Amino acid sequence: MTYKILSFCGGGFRGLLSALMLRELDAKFKEETGRKLTDTADMLCGTSTGATITALLGIELTPEELVALYEGPIRAATAIGQTNDPHNPLFPNPRQQIGRLPKQIADRVDMAIREIKKHILFTTFQLGTPARGETPGQTWGPVLFHNLPQSPSADTRLIDAVMASGAMPGLLGTYSIGDLQYVDGAFFNHDPTLAAVAAAVDPLTHMNLKVETVSVINFGTGLMPNWIGSDATCWGAYQWLNGVGGQDDNLPQILSNMAPNQQIPVLNMILNGTSTNSIPYLASMMLGDRYANLNPQLSQYIGEADTSDNAIRVFKEALASLDFSPALAVLKRHWT
Repeated sequence: MTYKILSFCGGGFRGLLSALMLRELDAKFKEETGRKLTDTADMLCGTSTGATITALLGIELTPEELVALYEGPIRAATAIGQTNDPHNPLFPNPRQQIGRLPKQIADRVDMAIREIKKHILFTTFQLGTPARGETPGQTWGPVLFHNLPQSPSADTRLIDAVMASGAMPGLLGTYSIGDLQYVDGAFFNHDPTLAAVAAAVDPLTHMNLKVETVSVINFGTGLMPNWIGSDATCWGAYQWLNGVGGQDDNLPQILSNMAPNQQIPVLNMILNGTSTNSIPYLASMMLGDRYANLNPQLSQYIGEADTSDNAIRVFKEALASLDFSPALAVLKRHWT
């Protein structure tokens, strides 16, 4: 029997593209099998905006409702409270954003993740802030919130897991749960696929799963290729941290609200290189024909907080050009 995972990457408002892809794939799957794709999945996992998608699917919203939320309340929430001061987060009050969600949804995400019917998993990164009975730095590192059997985090509130996973530096401040501070799951990994597979086959969960029984459909938030066109032979720390300035480079300002022309090449390698490139590469090696990655290339760079009509046009163009056949083949072989 196949253990089936839907995985959702980070990317701010680009999560709309993930929602659009899910809606279309779900419709194609339903046409073939008469079943909803989200009903068939055993686990939902997400990072940052993917954590939002994961939570909303976890409380049993449909893909259609998910798209409507991104195009409505989430778009409105992402467009508020912006500042051009790089010394402050773009959105200083994340609770204001939560308040833009319809009340019936906001109420439903105020539950422990153990109450979610499906297995659910979120990535985040803990800053090593001293907690009661701990020494500074003791808890520094990646964290998984999940409700798998034997989970130590199953009592975490769903909204807390989502906010901790989505606290991207530059966009938001850190998110506190008790005495501990968390930042975006991208610093664990922007793509939660391997984390989800590892948790699923972990002997400590006592699910007795093997890697060869796991299948994953991963939803990206749009591929935006990076490269350094400048000669980096003699770069010191300053160039790696403060941008390259060459006309042939294609490195975005990966942290929102940075000073102009700061590209931070080393951070692009760490976040974009390892997640956008390495994780699909490794996942395909490990899972073979049980894995599909849906991540169409965008025609231009779209920032995490870009909610413009142009951004939505770019997402829909990417969707129109996407070949769903690899994902449909995985579904036909392993999900039906």
